[in-house]
Amino acid sequence: MKRYQALPTVSAVLLVAALGCSAPQPEPAAPAEGDGATSALLSTEPDPNSPLQAISPPIRGAATIQFTAPNARRQGTELVTTLKVKNPSATNSIAGFQVDDNWYDAQGNPVTGDSYRHRTPLAPGEVIDIELRTPVTPAMNRNQYLFKHANGDITPEQVPTL
Repeated sequence: MKRYQALPTVSAVLLVAALGCSAPQPEPAAPAEGDGATSALLSTEPDPNSPLQAISPPIRGAATIQFTAPNARRQGTELVTTLKVKNPSATNSIAGFQVDDNWYDAQGNPVTGDSYRHRTPLAPGEVIDIELRTPVTPAMNRNQYLFKHANGDITPEQVPTL
């Protein structure tokens, strides 16, 4: 019980010691007229070269992407598919963007496939090249591309060129 009674006294002593031991802080000097660095700091307009300019909030819910027709070619025992994907949004990025290439047999049973995940958010207007490598099996009949992202579904739109 005596420890709780001493707590306010110890707290007050520590507070006074912390405030009393601090050195006086010098006042900041007034900025010189025409100082470019200071005027840039006081400017309210964003700097186009700033790395913070590239950061944009992610899309929540349904997003739209544009992609080119997939180009598939066989390389040894793999089917290599390449396509370009663009985020057409002018203001929002797509976080956790992922493409799945699923292959099915004639009866509709899954056979094989590949997946691609973009590690950084897909910035507004950014175009990326995607390469999917799928092992070739004799049962492959048809495929399906599934686009998704971390915060919802994606509506794909195929375009002739990007």
